[in-house]
Amino acid sequence: MMEWGRSSAPMGDAHFGVTFYTSSQRQDTCGTNGLPVTPNSIRILGRSQYLKALAHPNLSTYVDIIRGKSERVIIVAEYYEQNIHKLRKLEGEIDFQLANKRALEIAANVLSGLTYLNHHGIVVRNISPETILVCPDGSVKLFNYGLYHMTNCGKYVAFPIGHPKYTAPEVLRSGMKTGHKLCSCDVWSLGIVLIEFLTRTELWTGFRLPNLIKKILDLGNSISILDTILEQHGLSNLHDEISYPVRRLIEKCLEIDPIKREWPEQLLKDNTIFSTQNDNETGCAENGIQQKKCPDYPTGYYADKFLRSSKLLALDGIQNIAELDVSNLEQFGRILPTNPLTERNMNEVYYLWQRAGGDVMAELKRQGLTRKKPAVLSLPHLMTLEGLTHGKTKERGLLLDSTVVILPLHELKKRLNDIPPSDFYPLVEFSIPHLKSDISANKECAGLPLIIRERDIEYQFHRIILFDRLLKGYPYTKSRIYKESLQDIPPYFRAQVWSCLLDIRGDIEHIYDCIDKETATSTDRQIEVDIPRCHQYDELLSSPAGHDKFKRVLKAWVVSNKEYVYWQGLDSLCAPFLNLNFNNEAMAYACLSAFIPKYLYNFFLKDNAVIIQEFLCKFSQLIAFHDPELTNHLDSIGFIPELYAIPWFLTMFSHVFPLHKIFHLWDKLLLGDSSFSLCIGLAILYQLRESLLSSGFNECILLFSDMPEISIEKCVQDSVEIYCSTPKSAIRRKNDPPVHYASSYSDSKMYSKGGGSSSSFKDNGNRPFAISRNNTNHYNVLDALKMDPIPLHELKLEKCARISGDDLLNLLDLNRTKFQKPKIIVIDVRNHEDYNRGAIPGSINIPYSTAFSTQDGSLLPSSETNSLNANRGKIIAVVGNRGDSAVKFAEGILRLGYPRVCVLHRGIDIFRTSNLLVVPASI
Repeated sequence: MMEWGRSSAPMGDAHFGVTFYTSSQRQDTCGTNGLPVTPNSIRILGRSQYLKALAHPNLSTYVDIIRGKSERVIIVAEYYEQNIHKLRKLEGEIDFQLANKRALEIAANVLSGLTYLNHHGIVVRNISPETILVCPDGSVKLFNYGLYHMTNCGKYVAFPIGHPKYTAPEVLRSGMKTGHKLCSCDVWSLGIVLIEFLTRTELWTGFRLPNLIKKILDLGNSISILDTILEQHGLSNLHDEISYPVRRLIEKCLEIDPIKREWPEQLLKDNTIFSTQNDNETGCAENGIQQKKCPDYPTGYYADKFLRSSKLLALDGIQNIAELDVSNLEQFGRILPTNPLTERNMNEVYYLWQRAGGDVMAELKRQGLTRKKPAVLSLPHLMTLEGLTHGKTKERGLLLDSTVVILPLHELKKRLNDIPPSDFYPLVEFSIPHLKSDISANKECAGLPLIIRERDIEYQFHRIILFDRLLKGYPYTKSRIYKESLQDIPPYFRAQVWSCLLDIRGDIEHIYDCIDKETATSTDRQIEVDIPRCHQYDELLSSPAGHDKFKRVLKAWVVSNKEYVYWQGLDSLCAPFLNLNFNNEAMAYACLSAFIPKYLYNFFLKDNAVIIQEFLCKFSQLIAFHDPELTNHLDSIGFIPELYAIPWFLTMFSHVFPLHKIFHLWDKLLLGDSSFSLCIGLAILYQLRESLLSSGFNECILLFSDMPEISIEKCVQDSVEIYCSTPKSAIRRKNDPPVHYASSYSDSKMYSKGGGSSSSFKDNGNRPFAISRNNTNHYNVLDALKMDPIPLHELKLEKCARISGDDLLNLLDLNRTKFQKPKIIVIDVRNHEDYNRGAIPGSINIPYSTAFSTQDGSLLPSSETNSLNANRGKIIAVVGNRGDSAVKFAEGILRLGYPRVCVLHRGIDIFRTSNLLVVPASI
């Protein structure tokens, strides 16, 4: 089973808490490389993504980080209204026996979370009673623990990180933004919090900041810091009430020397402190706060509770699940939760909340937290000639606001209120007749525009639930994932679905880690030049963290593929995968490594001219096949694909379109083979057709230099239509990917291509236009019916595509097992004598030598010409001998505007050894 990364915690009773702050403005506007300086808010956004990948029972989950106007950074995270500060105030008279036990439980929880963070290179520097949340089940979670990390040790903001009262002395001495980045500084903060919790006293109240800092620094002169603090606040009588383990813990936390002060992991292993908790792995839960033992969570710790739950019922006597009567769900009251939404993970709920109309910025504005002072009121009272200002008030927005806004979920619950609980647990292998699900009803929404489907909460809910189940069953459910992806791919699961469609498997993290991404190579300079110009409108990819990830993934690919070279455009190919897998470089690399050989086989060779030339020749033939009028016009002005299409195919359009359009385009590209990109290129020309037909060479150059707006949804629909109505052999290339690259699925499922005009997708399990041996035994068709690779020099001379004998027979459907009428008309251009000796059933004989007028090149009137005109719109297969008469005839009717013209590969001779040919008189 593929690991998709770290799992998010179930929603449960949590809220979405929103905090925000404003990053400091950069004074310089241009860097040493001449490019605009990256705003600090972008830098913060890039660094903060790592926090979203962390998962631990004692850490609040980071759900989203948003960049707003005026350099604001908004953080959405798991939040509980109860915290240590409120808990300390709510309780009455101190019960020190209970307080000591709770203090150890709080410490164990916090130290467990800190240990996990330390293993991931993160120091908190922001621990206070307000940032230690108490969950309804009694567990403790750290909140807002990533502020110091995302602001690069506070360098990207104008305020210090952390409350001075809880800040370690060594940090105060060296500066809040330049202090030691030691894990032990968080231990000091925990010690101060525990003292306040045990004594119910807020320390050092009423002190001005300089005096407060002096008080903390003076603690270094004390023999026992705990006793000194108690004495300063008149609490010496409580010394004996504090138990020995708690007192020992606090004294270790308040060790003045940061080098001697123990780290969280060391404190957790101290049996003299946590001996009771170590005997009981789950801790003591009878008084609310409990310790959850969780030493390490490399791939996410949240297991499916339902599979290990006592809620599972044994239904005796039920041999077949289909016989199960679930019409009365009351008997399953112990199975289905009353509020299934709480069982979904927080990221899913947040995504659905946004689909239900949720807007974080609107909530902050409604709370009056995003008001900005008018610029005129921010002017200084006096400015000297030296540039000094006086009387300018500091913008409060630049200071840290610890206010937490809870996002309302009532609208989401209201929208999902009518969905039955059973829809949260869909059956994907079989259906039960008694169970009426809205999932089938959502098929009606499949015909709506994609942008509407992606914004419809009910539709997205069912798609997310379904794909969640399918992805958990991968690779067993691979074919079902493919089938559902034909309809659409929910944006929430796009990264995971893409990796399935690319057939990513194995230990990708180990493979990626083993690649040398640090040693300098000859391509480093070009990569460094390309990255700052690649999709830099995207906030993640434009961040320094994004640039670093970009460079590592690209270098890994270059190092791993010695036979290829770095071509400009590889960065554009990498961008969609890195954007979707920003916290999983190994997956981004694996997807890129699987994508290139499947869709751009040999495109990145040092000498790729032959590959690209063949691809462009096939593209020209595809244009001629579907739009002869456009082909004739472009040929007349000399506007060839080499002038505009190379960046399209070399980057699979990722250099042409923004990322949000590439996502929708590649959703369909990944369901097809390498030839599908040719159809996308033609679909783009369809939308530019009117402009191209009315333009000359220079106007066409200008048109493509500034690409007009392209409707991606229409482009996708047209490309599917083109793909389904084009014979497979007509777009087959000599340099097509090998079978193990071209088909990720063993059953070779692809878009249905029946030669008709329907753009619907069908999952029939057969390769399009493939002739099975059972169908060809009657005609004794030999391997000569297959398409041979065509040399490039021949390909350049032909405007019309070739069709194989296999495809021709498949489209003729002589037995009428597929179509009511043939999808193709065969034009035999041999002379009458050869034609009468044997011809393809149903073919029309129009000899090339007498077909065209010598004056204007039009077809001479005849009954055969009338038959050709009557079948206009069908595929026209021109058949002849081994000479060039068939090619010339095809190009002749192409100039006359006949669409879907192709030439039979290797001519009529391929049928001579079979009993397919008949005497025309017997037809």
